[in-house]
Amino acid sequence: MKPIVLLLSATVIVFLIAGMTDIAYASVNANGARTSPSIVTTFGDADYPVSIGDTSFTAKQLNSPVLTTTVIPGEPVMIKLLLYEDEGPQNVRHVEMYVNIHGTRTMNDSTETSIIWDSNKGTHIINPNGIISDGTVEQTIQANKVLFTFNVTFAKEFDASDVVFSAWDSHRNNMVVLVQDALEVSTAESIKERGEYSTSSISDSQLSSSIGIDVDGTSSTKSETTCTACVQIHSYEIDLYKEMFPLTVWTDLQLYDHHSTIKINGYLKPQNTIAPVLIVVTNPIGNVVTIQQLSSDVDGNFSFELNTESPLLKQDGDYILKVQSGTETRQFKTMFTLTSDPLIQPHIVPEFGSVTLLILIGSIMSILVISKSFSNRFVKF
Repeated sequence: MKPIVLLLSATVIVFLIAGMTDIAYASVNANGARTSPSIVTTFGDADYPVSIGDTSFTAKQLNSPVLTTTVIPGEPVMIKLLLYEDEGPQNVRHVEMYVNIHGTRTMNDSTETSIIWDSNKGTHIINPNGIISDGTVEQTIQANKVLFTFNVTFAKEFDASDVVFSAWDSHRNNMVVLVQDALEVSTAESIKERGEYSTSSISDSQLSSSIGIDVDGTSSTKSETTCTACVQIHSYEIDLYKEMFPLTVWTDLQLYDHHSTIKINGYLKPQNTIAPVLIVVTNPIGNVVTIQQLSSDVDGNFSFELNTESPLLKQDGDYILKVQSGTETRQFKTMFTLTSDPLIQPHIVPEFGSVTLLILIGSIMSILVISKSFSNRFVKF
């Protein structure tokens, strides 16, 4: 059990990290008559107070490990925090975001990398290691909530890091949000050397090029996000991908209606099975709809099912399924499509391997030869 102690003003908050029982959110009131800013109050199960890159999280999902977002040095990433404050959104006066957190202590001093927004002082960056090359914070009032958007460009690489938010109101009522192993900064070359196969913020073309795979994830269904780095594995390719990659995942079909069961199978090479498999499914607009943690069997296989009648899967479009295992963010992505169009029925598309294709060609040639033989028997008068 590893404690993380955050010293903020005169407040000490202790997070006890212990697997799925992690505490991701805490608040302390400086004045007992008032409450702190919150990511829980007035938020429903379909609200997403935190987003990193293209992936958003509910407050409940922050209690579990999240899929690490990887960004390239020099490319901007957008990180958002949405807060409720009981005295009005304008009463949130100070917000901080800490990154490159790998130890057991986080302190609001000059030794930590952070971006700070203050209603009176504006934006300030504490950057002792030169990790951040540029950063801004935008405040936007959204009804009874306030959205803080951190636009950050990193100059240097760092390993998977926690992202920690701290905010307080005009009465110094303080809250802290911990997002575990949420962010890493790495070049495409480093990803290739480590044998990782999917990241959240690297462009699809860069990712495909960096690992030497030519994939086409173009979907016939229009959606707000695409995944050209997703790999859709056909049945005759499964053994090949299991041999090539340390972690793979595939679905039984590529197209489903909203009254189906999606059968998902995967494979983690036995030498890598020390860590569990984290599974994250995002909908067509990038919001997380499912997070599961599984253990593979002794042979490295794992499987689970999704019911498309779930209200979380009600949107039509392309859903991205990501799997990850281990602290080095070994990942693999695939996708499937949901449709409510009655004219588009889910079906199995015939798949032809090289042997089957040769048999088919041979059969066609035989038919042509026989047909020609019969045609020569007829005499024209």
